[in-house]
Amino acid sequence: MVQEQLRENQRQSRLRPHGMKYLLQGLIVCKACGYAYSGVNQKSRTGTGGYTYYRCSGADRYRFGGQKVCSNPAIRANLLEPAVWQEVSTVLEQPDRVSEEYGRRLKALDRQPELGAIQTQIRRLDQGRLRLIEIYTEGLIDKKEFEPQIARIKKRIAELETEAEQAATEAMLQQ
Repeated sequence: MVQEQLRENQRQSRLRPHGMKYLLQGLIVCKACGYAYSGVNQKSRTGTGGYTYYRCSGADRYRFGGQKVCSNPAIRANLLEPAVWQEVSTVLEQPDRVSEEYGRRLKALDRQPELGAIQTQIRRLDQGRLRLIEIYTEGLIDKKEFEPQIARIKKRIAELETEAEQAATEAMLQQ
């Protein structure tokens, strides 16, 4: 009986389609939350026909302990897929756009290490600020020495935070 069931399972498996069912599965990312969109079939209320949608995974309550992390609505596949194809066709008709986009993304990657270096400097200055406060509270330096040093550190941290915000904004705009 087991062997017969295995043969039946293999026969049934060959009848089912394999591979991806949705053209854009895994290629679309939600701009609001960053989670991927996945394809789903939704049957009509009358039981005849239905539609294919792309849903943001962030809208799945079961994934996040009963709470949605995204409120973006589902998108009908018959509207989204032609729009994406139109964009792809436009890009393919203008090869210069491809090289421009490639260059823009390379520049964005170049900015990321700069942002990391700025954040490292901020952390080091903040550690120095905390050590300076500790030295002052232990009475190892007096107020005259403490105030100008702490003011200098705070000013430099503020400057670096502004630089970090600018670098992050530029990186986001270039993506």
